[in-house]
Amino acid sequence: MLNKLGEPLSDVEAQKAENAFGNEEGINFEKWSEYWRKVHGPRFTYVEAPDDKSLAVLKRYDQLHRLPAGPSSDFPAPYEPPLDADNRLFPTVIGHIPQYRRPAWDGAAYLVFEHRVEIPVLFSSARVIEKILPEDRVIFRDIAPMIADQFILKEGKKDDEAVTLIKTHVRAQTMLDRDAFQSRWLKANAALFQRSPEIFSTVSRYVQLHNAGGTKPGEHFFDPDMSVIDGISLTSFSTVASLERFLTSNAYHELLEAEAAISEPSGGEFWTAINFSVIQD
Repeated sequence: MLNKLGEPLSDVEAQKAENAFGNEEGINFEKWSEYWRKVHGPRFTYVEAPDDKSLAVLKRYDQLHRLPAGPSSDFPAPYEPPLDADNRLFPTVIGHIPQYRRPAWDGAAYLVFEHRVEIPVLFSSARVIEKILPEDRVIFRDIAPMIADQFILKEGKKDDEAVTLIKTHVRAQTMLDRDAFQSRWLKANAALFQRSPEIFSTVSRYVQLHNAGGTKPGEHFFDPDMSVIDGISLTSFSTVASLERFLTSNAYHELLEAEAAISEPSGGEFWTAINFSVIQD
């Protein structure tokens, strides 16, 4: 992030007063979320020159904004009230408020291209280099890009993907290399979707993103934060209630068992996001 002179902040927390994006205590997340959707989104899609065709290669752009009240790996559904030894409600919540554990990310930008060679067409355009990337340095504390191959196990209907469960997947290091993990993950979940009417009827859309970036510095598309992640699943629903029901279903637990057989138990996390469609074919 940058200060008001456009210089990098060496310590964002210690230099809050100098932050160019502002420092309204208690509402930073809300301000950022509103700006990302209502200002950055329109800026990203605004074409200044008639000969700028950079957006033509972008098939889809969704902003996935983290919803703190939605299910997460640290606080999944179903939810139960804190009870005393006699299974009764405490007379006060003081001392019994669950600790809040913030997921690693506040959101995800989901950009879809038909071919990998089209990515530089967008990000090497003068408009993006001169107007968008400098803005990113002001509003984002950190950006961790991941280039991925996309596998759609269930395609959704337009406007039926209001909520998405974003889950990062990390392979069991002692068992598999990345290619083997991704192959088994895809086959296992595809089989579950085919034989489980409960999954297919509840889930609006399901996508696996297989990390195609490098795992070591110097390799193509290497990012230190994303290199440890082998895949990301995007499981979309029409409502939060549908998502919460899914997380308590037998079908979901069957899905977890299949993933646990090839995954590092503490390697990934999941959290709920609200979908904002910025560009969609």
